[in-house]
Amino acid sequence: MTSDRWQEVERLYHAALAREGDQSAAFLKEACAGDDALRHEVESLLAQENGAGFLDAPALEVAGQQLATDRDQDLIGRRIGSYQILSLLGEGGMGAVYRADDTKLKRDVALKILPEAFTHDPGRMARFQREAEVLASLNHPNIAQIYGVEDRALVMELVEGESPKGR
Repeated sequence: MTSDRWQEVERLYHAALAREGDQSAAFLKEACAGDDALRHEVESLLAQENGAGFLDAPALEVAGQQLATDRDQDLIGRRIGSYQILSLLGEGGMGAVYRADDTKLKRDVALKILPEAFTHDPGRMARFQREAEVLASLNHPNIAQIYGVEDRALVMELVEGESPKGR
């Protein structure tokens, strides 16, 4: 982290700390203006200040909260390339999966989208690229076909039916 970036984190941290509860969250949302990585850094410092330490909550609960925070809820209705995002289908460890309309080929697809904060992590981006390459090399009736990669999204075949979680 650069010195300038750290100073910005520190400034926002102290400003948010001076506010109470919901005012702090609203302030950070506005002050960070779409810079999810910056907001996450300040929120993690505030969580430490409030006693939410590493061992205070189950890891899966913390990870789920982080993904919910990182997931860009404003994606529904937006476009990534030629794909119009229609609805959220589910979430996992690497991101969220959305139903989208392929406006060029007039079909519904699934978009697996990485949280914006992950795009700044070279390790996660490498894992994302490997996942795309492995999926592209597979051809099996029980594995969705990958159609391509767009920005921070895997474009995949949309398979209708019951979620495996429901079984």
